[in-house]
Amino acid sequence: MAVAVSICLPNLNNRSYLQRRLDSIYAQTFTDWELIVVDSYSNDGSWEYFQDRLNDEPRARLFQTPPGLYDAWNFAIEQAKGDFIYFATADDSFEPSFLKKTVDILQKNPDCDLVECNLRVLNETDQEIPDFYAKHSKAGKYFKEQLDLAHIRKSPHDGLLHYYGGTVYISITQLLIRRSVFEMHGLFQTDLGPQADYEWGMRVGMHCKTYHVPEYLADWTIHSQQVTSLSDTETVGAYMKLRKMSRLVKLPEDLNLRRSDWERAFTLSALSLELTKAPSLLTKLFTVLVWFGKSPRDCIYYIALKLRKKPFRSEDYIRSLMQKYDLHGHIESISP
Repeated sequence: MAVAVSICLPNLNNRSYLQRRLDSIYAQTFTDWELIVVDSYSNDGSWEYFQDRLNDEPRARLFQTPPGLYDAWNFAIEQAKGDFIYFATADDSFEPSFLKKTVDILQKNPDCDLVECNLRVLNETDQEIPDFYAKHSKAGKYFKEQLDLAHIRKSPHDGLLHYYGGTVYISITQLLIRRSVFEMHGLFQTDLGPQADYEWGMRVGMHCKTYHVPEYLADWTIHSQQVTSLSDTETVGAYMKLRKMSRLVKLPEDLNLRRSDWERAFTLSALSLELTKAPSLLTKLFTVLVWFGKSPRDCIYYIALKLRKKPFRSEDYIRSLMQKYDLHGHIESISP
């Protein structure tokens, strides 16, 4: 039987969060959904909890698959019957109106492929961290006041914005996605480690329109046991890994983009971070020489900034590229 939304709930040993997550699903004012639970052989009582809690729920289907974060996500997508996909990450939750509002948006905007909402960020004790998303996430710092305005971001805006240094979609729990997106652009890569949704987000963002709803409709919990966190992208190695993943994604040919322009954001972010941690002037000079051997043009760009006494800020750099390639107009405001 066809349903509107397939709620995919992958889990591995998140028993302490499951009641909150399932409660938030049952609290949805939109009820035309199916629940696909994919448990990776948890040993903390999660599987037994699912069996007991969902025993009399005809909309739920339970599966067990071997561990593998993106393997579980892909398996859930393959089981889905809904027109729209929602990933109910096990340790997070969403507002009762999330599905109703986001489904309505996609039904009224057939040319949009994803709906993204603002994200409430919680700590391990379920307390909100004030202004974390708006002031401390890369998406918040980039969009600023646009977070509070409904808008549509046309392709390839979001795909290219990933060069800012992290995924535009901080957590997949803030998205409702047309199932056709996966049919047209593929599933998640399973051999890229715990940040593979970065590659997926960049790949999809090159082709899809995203509707931003300026409401905090989803929660993302920061805790010590989670697979990925914002800090995972704030290391030299992480920037280089993101650059490597970005090379798997094909750039739009009609825009005549120079990939080296965009990759510079990763290189200089990594260089700036390494120089910040260098304990002495001699170490800084040696660091610059090493990077010059690997990326001479990027180092010359960096040195020119320093001579003008300007720090490198990836946000400003990406904004300048958006203007250079006339992509700043790819954000379309929506009238209230």
